[in-house]
Amino acid sequence: HELSEIAAHMRRCRDQLFEALVAGLGLDRVRVNGPPLAAGDAQRLPNTLSIGIKGASAGKILADLSAANIAASASAACHAADAAHAQVSFVLKAMQVPQ
Repeated sequence: HELSEIAAHMRRCRDQLFEALVAGLGLDRVRVNGPPLAAGDAQRLPNTLSIGIKGASAGKILADLSAANIAASASAACHAADAAHAQVSFVLKAMQVPQ
């Protein structure tokens, strides 16, 4: 029972983050990667929000988040470790995430 409560809390946090991003940036700039949030929880992890932000610099965002002690990544866990030779991962390609 406790695990389901934790998962529900994580889902609420994930959804609140997405809603705050849309409220601040506009729905036309924020894209959810993977199944849409409306698709239901069976298709999404409760603790993960993968998004793209149109016109935003990943480096600037990561620097600002890091300064606020917030962990984030501009790539997938399955992404190449060497940023100089990095290509879009096969997982992101399968999810049809635009470059």
